[in-house]
Amino acid sequence: MAGGRLKAEAKNKRSGLKNGAVRAGIGIGVIASACYLSATHARREIQESVLPPDPVWAQFVNVALIFFAAIFTATILRKGLCRLLTWSKRA
Repeated sequence: MAGGRLKAEAKNKRSGLKNGAVRAGIGIGVIASACYLSATHARREIQESVLPPDPVWAQFVNVALIFFAAIFTATILRKGLCRLLTWSKRA
């Protein structure tokens, strides 16, 4: 009974690389969101701006999409790197 539980826990254990990929995605998302928000608010300060500033709800949605895209991309890159590393160990 205990042996089966240990195998299940080992199977569910996350790799350190996965946590690092999520952290990297969050970091990239923070930087990209800060750039987006600063550009949006800088546009608001310019008197003769051609484009009106985004509404607040659109800013929230865009920041959420930026975070999703950054974390998703980092996770995909991690999976590719893991496959590349396992492939190179076989060769």
